Amino acid sequence: MTALPPPDLEHGASGFSLRQRAVRFLCVFAVWVALGRVGPVDLLAGALGSVLVAELSLRLLPPSRRVLRVRPIAIFLAHFLRRSALAGVDLLRRVTAPVLPIAPGIVAVDCGMSEGLLRQGFAATISLQPGTLPFGAEEDALLLHALDVEGPVLDELEEDATLYLEAVGAAVDEALPPDDLLEPEGPAHG
Repeated sequence: MTALPPPDLEHGASGFSLRQRAVRFLCVFAVWVALGRVGPVDLLAGALGSVLVAELSLRLLPPSRRVLRVRPIAIFLAHFLRRSALAGVDLLRRVTAPVLPIAPGIVAVDCGMSEGLLRQGFAATISLQPGTLPFGAEEDALLLHALDVEGPVLDELEEDATLYLEAVGAAVDEALPPDDLLEPEGPAHG
């Protein structure tokens, strides 16, 4: 009979370290506190729920081996906020001044990302900008409904894609397949 190896005390039975669990718990608990009341019973329920949600989220979306790149993320966020504000003002102008031209239509944006989490994140991000709405995909391109296809929408969205890829740490020419985003740290678990 073969003896079982001793448990890995640093990573536990599921392969995640105490640090990974603590970071995920604190993030989930912070969201709980921000959304709800903060009485003693609420905090206790939030803590218990956060432990369960943190463990489940670690199994469904394990931590990445990527290093958080603050500068590209800050650049992307500033660009995103500026573009959203400008697009909102442009949309307001078009609604309040009907003489301004609109040319709604469908555009295919070659975002350089294969199907998966990376492209879904980009689609979710650009869906928050007024005047564009992703609704499908063809191979490496996202299909979007744009309010004005005669404007610089393709150039702007390609710039968005480049900054997004830099912010998440993927190379523009070789966006990672979705499985590369889901590799856990530490020993394999199964």
